[in-house]
Amino acid sequence: MFSCFNPDKTPGRRCEWKGGNLQEFVSQYNRECGTTYVLVECLDAPKSVAQQAGLKQPEVLVEGSRGERPMVIERKQVVTESYAAHHGNLHVLYKTVSESLAPHLGDALYVLEVTDAGLRGKWKGDVKAAVKEISDHVLANLQSARSGTAIGGQRPFPWRFSRVPAHARDDDAPEVGIGVQIHGSDTSADDPKTLLRQVAEAYAETKKLLERVLAEAGPKFVAYQDHLKVVVLEFYGDWNLLDEDDAKRMVGEVELPALIDEVWIARPEWVSEGDYEIGYDRAR
Repeated sequence: MFSCFNPDKTPGRRCEWKGGNLQEFVSQYNRECGTTYVLVECLDAPKSVAQQAGLKQPEVLVEGSRGERPMVIERKQVVTESYAAHHGNLHVLYKTVSESLAPHLGDALYVLEVTDAGLRGKWKGDVKAAVKEISDHVLANLQSARSGTAIGGQRPFPWRFSRVPAHARDDDAPEVGIGVQIHGSDTSADDPKTLLRQVAEAYAETKKLLERVLAEAGPKFVAYQDHLKVVVLEFYGDWNLLDEDDAKRMVGEVELPALIDEVWIARPEWVSEGDYEIGYDRAR
């Protein structure tokens, strides 16, 4: 499972060969399968012949130099609305807090601590308003914050703002800045039944979405009956509830549209504690 969406957010239709990482997928496919596929056309881009004809298209067409069966690839992101909304709220929090407070607190490293539960179920506008309320409170008490005194409150949700002492910093932490720390609810850790229920709910919701995503992908291959038809899936969600093994299992459980030949799942390959590359596993 990935926690953050693909960073390529170019508006409108565009080729996903690079932005969608399909170039790296084909490179791995070639290494593992001994094929020689290279990009021939971005089918879902505005200027493609197929797109101009008004047909639903997969992302790209690739061909090999050794007589391989031509391949068309469709890339799909599997992310539930509830997770997408909550994850969006987190990004609003990270961005707005820094923009509001960093110009006034450039002397040390500070952190705003909030609970994960406090952000769930809220509209983006509500989060922006909450950040303004918290920022106004911090700005009204700058001297206390600079002196090392923690300030906080219960409204608009539980929060705490404080200066980070040197002994509490990570090795790679900056000397100056504004950080945000999200604390998860302790309910799941204290109550295994609650955690099991959350896992089951997340699995069922994601599996239902997966079925819809695959059903939407099938018709894009209608014009490519004689090609190898591949779907590449990227799953996004709470890593403490679902992982890559869960994703593979649900792909194996759902009914695969007849027009889809292979399904691959993207996964993070961690190269350090805070950075990863993307790899792929075949699931069907």
